[in-house]
Amino acid sequence: IVKRGDYVRPLPKADRAIFTLYTACVVGALVWFVDRLSRGLLEMFARQVVFIGQARGVIQGAVRGLFIAIGILILLDSMGISITPLIASLGVGSLAVALALQDTLANLFAGMHLLADKAIEPGQYVRLESGQEGHVEKVGYRSTRVRMLSNVMLIVPNTKMVGSIITNYDQPDPQTTLTVQAGVHYDSDLGQVERVTLDVARQVMREVEGGVAGAEPSIRFHTFAESSIAFNVMLRAACAADQAVVRHEFIK
Repeated sequence: IVKRGDYVRPLPKADRAIFTLYTACVVGALVWFVDRLSRGLLEMFARQVVFIGQARGVIQGAVRGLFIAIGILILLDSMGISITPLIASLGVGSLAVALALQDTLANLFAGMHLLADKAIEPGQYVRLESGQEGHVEKVGYRSTRVRMLSNVMLIVPNTKMVGSIITNYDQPDPQTTLTVQAGVHYDSDLGQVERVTLDVARQVMREVEGGVAGAEPSIRFHTFAESSIAFNVMLRAACAADQAVVRHEFIK
C-alpha cells in the first residue's frame, strides 16, 4: 500500500484480487441461493406431480451443475481469463461424451419419458410384447424392473420399453375379464348348460378370493366342433394376477 496525499489506495494487483474475491463471494452466494430455491420448489411440486418426485434427483443435479458451471464462467471472466475458448472446448467435449454415452443417454431420456407419460407405474401388472408379464417394481433412469410371477426379476432397458407394445392390466381399471373355453356334447340341453354354467360362474366369483362378487358372468356358444359344441365363459377377476385362481376354481 502506498500513500498519495491524505488517501490510501491499494495497488492494482491487490485491487484485482479484492474484486475477484468479492465476485467469488457474490457468485457463491447466488449459486447457493439458487440451489436452495430449486430444492424447495422441487420438494413442493414433488408432492403434486409424480414425475417430479421420481426424477427429483436428476432435475436437482442438472440445475445445480448448470448454475455451478455458469458461476465458474462468470468468475473466470472477472479474473480476466477469456472464456470463449473454454466454451468452445466444452461444446466439443460434450459432443464427444454424448456420442460415447449414446445408449446410456437414450435410456435416460426414455426413462424420463416413461415417468412423464405414466404409461406404466410401480405396482402395476403388465405384459410385454415378448410375452413376459409381471408387476412393475421400479422405473429407473436406465432400465425398468418387472417382477414376474415366478419371482424372477426381468430387467428391460428403457428404450426397449418405449419402443414396444405393452399391455397394462391396471389401466384404466385393475378389474379384468377372463375367458374360459369349454365344450359340451351335441346331445346336451344347451339351455340347461347355460343355466348351470352361469350358476357355477357366479358362485366362483362370489366365494373365490380374487373374483368380483356381484359381477354378472356371460356365456357364448360359438362353434360346431367335431365332437362338441364349443362355448366361451366370461368371468371377472379383481386383477390380472387373480385370473389363474379364478379360472382354476371355475374349471374344477
